[in-house]
Amino acid sequence: MLTFDERKVLRDQFGLVLSQNDPKNLIKTYFVNEAPTMLRDFPADLKTYDDYSVRVIEYCLISRWSLTPSLMELLLTQLLASGLSSGTVLLTAALTRVRSRQDPNDRVFDTRWVLNEQPFLNRNDLRPVLKTFIQSSDRSLLQINGPGAGLSYTAELLDYLAGQFDELHFVPVKIPESGAPSYSVEAFAADLLDPMGIDVPPSSGSSDAANLCRLILRSTKQQQGVWIFLMDGFGEADLQPSVKELARLLAVRCTAPEYRRKMRVVFINYGEPCADLPRAAVARESVPLPSVTRQDVIECLIQLNELRTQQGRPAIDGLGTIADKIMAGIPEESGSEEVAAIAFEENDPEKKRKKEKVRLRHLYDQLWTVATRL
Repeated sequence: MLTFDERKVLRDQFGLVLSQNDPKNLIKTYFVNEAPTMLRDFPADLKTYDDYSVRVIEYCLISRWSLTPSLMELLLTQLLASGLSSGTVLLTAALTRVRSRQDPNDRVFDTRWVLNEQPFLNRNDLRPVLKTFIQSSDRSLLQINGPGAGLSYTAELLDYLAGQFDELHFVPVKIPESGAPSYSVEAFAADLLDPMGIDVPPSSGSSDAANLCRLILRSTKQQQGVWIFLMDGFGEADLQPSVKELARLLAVRCTAPEYRRKMRVVFINYGEPCADLPRAAVARESVPLPSVTRQDVIECLIQLNELRTQQGRPAIDGLGTIADKIMAGIPEESGSEEVAAIAFEENDPEKKRKKEKVRLRHLYDQLWTVATRL
């Protein structure tokens, strides 16, 4: 809804106004009908005016345009009417855009380049799903599967998005290969709670999964922003039962209205926790084969040129030719020992996926080379 600069100015100016009033009374004046729900949602230990400012703005950002007028419109309208010490022009323009339901951040979901000049060139079906998944509180559970490769790379895009929005916090949990048998429910809970600065309590026995689920939900609700938990590798057959039970409980409980506003759960190639939920409660992406097309490569190169222009660097010519060379150089069974080692069989999904992983790695490496050397 707002740019980074707009959020910063709004946070500072609203904090000043709050400092001249009783914060709770001012919130009731600004938001009337929504104020009781908003105040109940806030932690009881808010101490400073800046704390209140951050929480109110976060609440408005998460609510987006779910109400008419939006909470952000109410906040900006009344704040501007009260008079600001600075930022009037910036926030007036923001109010005009909010009223017309224009989000300046929408384009970040279409990025083909993420962290450290790494391409994210495919997953076209994921982008609109992820945009709705993050911006709306209608669904808080996302299941990603399918025959294609590159599913785990979802973490790179989510990490990038979390860096673009103050209100997003991303926590990836990936069980290492061959590590499932020794991965405990306490380790699982610690992976989720450590980023919040919360310790895992001592084991209480058979009810560990249920107790830890309640702690995770309660803790997430008290944190600032929206927390996205990605779970990868949880489909292993030899995973401890208590770990599977905690994953199942989180999947079920995160869909409750009181938690949907504050958390999202993403499962990579693990559908078991979603099996008993209504289909409408789960957002889904199925990654196809082939995972990447020539047009995906071209669109990635087009965005690279846009980034180069912003940096004052010359654009790269002949994008179609470059894309053709990259696609033509994809390892095939006759020219790559790595691919040849995979006994490709038309009806073997796992071997298809392995071959596709080799192809994807080639594409990522070639695009990275173009981005860093031209």
